[in-house]
Amino acid sequence: MNRYLLITNDTEALPNRATEDHVRRLMWGEHDNGVAGVREMTSIVKEFNGKITFFIDMCGALDRKTEVLDVARWLDENGQDVELHLHPEYLPQDYWSNLGFRSKPVWINQYEEVDRDRLRHLIKTFSGELEAVISRKVNAYRSGSFRWNSMTLEVLKECGIPLSFNNTQASQAIGQCPYAAHMQKPFRWSNGIIEVPVTERNFLSSTRNDWWVRYQYPLCSLVRYRSWPLSLIPYSVSSRDEFLVCLMHSWSFLYRDPSGYEYYRDDDRKEEFRIMLKKMSRDFDLIDSRDLKDLIDTGKIQIDHTEDVSKAVYVPLSLKRERLTREKLRMLNINVSRDHGKDVHDDFSVKPLAKERFYGGIGCCLFSNTLNKYLMSDDNLRLYSFSSKKTLDGTCVVIKKRYFNKIE
Repeated sequence: MNRYLLITNDTEALPNRATEDHVRRLMWGEHDNGVAGVREMTSIVKEFNGKITFFIDMCGALDRKTEVLDVARWLDENGQDVELHLHPEYLPQDYWSNLGFRSKPVWINQYEEVDRDRLRHLIKTFSGELEAVISRKVNAYRSGSFRWNSMTLEVLKECGIPLSFNNTQASQAIGQCPYAAHMQKPFRWSNGIIEVPVTERNFLSSTRNDWWVRYQYPLCSLVRYRSWPLSLIPYSVSSRDEFLVCLMHSWSFLYRDPSGYEYYRDDDRKEEFRIMLKKMSRDFDLIDSRDLKDLIDTGKIQIDHTEDVSKAVYVPLSLKRERLTREKLRMLNINVSRDHGKDVHDDFSVKPLAKERFYGGIGCCLFSNTLNKYLMSDDNLRLYSFSSKKTLDGTCVVIKKRYFNKIE
């Protein structure tokens, strides 16, 4: 068939999604008036000879870890793909202090070099606990809320986890990750990690880069699976696509009340899921992350694009506020003059990276033809837009930040 669909399920028992019995209610989907959880999802996908990749969150219900591992064990024994998912922002502060790690920053996409051991602990510890249950190596990882950065990819490489399911332009647009490649098919990072993007659509991407909509279940009112004749409708997903990744959650068959808690109402979402899979199974092979890795290893799926890991480096807010002295600028061999008596570098920040990229605030100016040539010759065009104008002191290079995500 040569068309592939991966259904990915973020399997979570987060404290803000239920009032009590979080694993029972949010993973098993057991409620007083009905059941709609991972067992029902597994049963339906098996009707179409498919599997689901269940990303098991090991942090959100730390005090119920035994119950979470029971869910992972059941899924594995029933032929489903069990992989790693982490929401470390829900870990209690004493968890970190007992290990000698700092507890901030809370969000994993803001981890810096000082947090490398902390991130390594997270991925090694919780993947190891999963592996003890499923009796194999973890194959794939997804960060909670798609929060990640280049260090995430580097630590995945260290830990021997080959697949990342994190690339989403929707998350980049709202600042949950520092970078996202404009790709809808698997690609490779420069350190060898294979990235599997969530399928997204943005009909107005040329004018509104923040209007990305994911292909997820329950189905969004915009992104729908349509037959080929109707696939030209904006935001459509159809057999014209060769590769699709659908996002869902362990509570996707439930409904949300005004307080944000999930509850069982009826079986409608079960039936809609069955109808969706019935349509899609005619056009796609329903595979999981293990199948995908085999298809890539055997060359049946070709990866012809590579992204540089350094594009996803997180730049701390503190760096933006840093003010360079003239001595630092001289060390970087940058000639700075004055604009009517005011130092023009007041709002400019520099962080030397592998390629000594320059990061600056909006509208900051440097008087230097040398700097202009340096920036224009590097791939910093990806980061900035340029303009120049004549001043009393010579040429003024105006550097404007193009992508907000590079400096939060």
